[in-house]
Amino acid sequence: MHGQALRSAGNGSLPRTSLLRTDSNLVLINASVVDRDGHFVSGLAADRFALWDEKERVAIREFGVEEVPLSTLILLDTSKSMKKSIGYLRAGLRKFLEASLPGDDFCLIAFRGEVSGKCAFTSDVEAILREAASAIPEGKTALVDAIAFGVSEIKKGKNARKALLILSDGVETASRFKWSEVEEHAKEMNACVYAVVPAAWDEFDVRSVAQLAVVAELTGGRIFELKHTRDYPDFLEKLDVRKQYIIGFTPAMPERTGKYRRVNLKFADAKSKKLKIYWRRGYYQPVGID
Repeated sequence: MHGQALRSAGNGSLPRTSLLRTDSNLVLINASVVDRDGHFVSGLAADRFALWDEKERVAIREFGVEEVPLSTLILLDTSKSMKKSIGYLRAGLRKFLEASLPGDDFCLIAFRGEVSGKCAFTSDVEAILREAASAIPEGKTALVDAIAFGVSEIKKGKNARKALLILSDGVETASRFKWSEVEEHAKEMNACVYAVVPAAWDEFDVRSVAQLAVVAELTGGRIFELKHTRDYPDFLEKLDVRKQYIIGFTPAMPERTGKYRRVNLKFADAKSKKLKIYWRRGYYQPVGID
């Protein structure tokens, strides 16, 4: 990976830095720490964390906080069920985009019962908003297909850091892909998934939102449930998908088998009980030999 080098974990918490280039055995895991109000907690040192590669605890070799330009692919649900909330979503989307920083780029995919088109990333906020304004809510919801499409298209973003932002009611009605297939894609993708959905109303909605949460958390992202659709503008104005801790470690078993290995990250001290961690839940070993 390219960018400035992170310092060793022994140097404690770091200011802004970007992804590092280092030896091929180092694995990088992104993580976010939030307080009870959902706000990102900065200033933590490496010794506040404990890390496991499968069942073996491993030392944290590199540690830092990353805040760099971001490529964000936005999946906007324009199915019939979004008709009453689309206005709030568009207003919130404007606030989210206007909070961008130099170097950021975006792509918007509006989807219904099917997903089509190409993802053209741009830094032109108004172009993205015009595209959102032209989408008319109707038809069914192919949410899982949209996520699968987004996983493939997000690679076109110019920045190393990438995020997939899903704006939907979380209800699936028309996809060909299965949630289990998208989960496998999420394990491979080099991007965090964030989803903002209204509170679920029935058992079917609850199951669908829970499956969406699994996909997000596999990547180190998260899902946010709002009490009311009218909360979209205020929430998206404050949503920060940029700040993350980057944690580097040497695998417990550095074989090149291509297998998926689970990672567990916890706080090493009792004083962090009021905080919550979201982290990438695993990685694939490389294949072959150097």
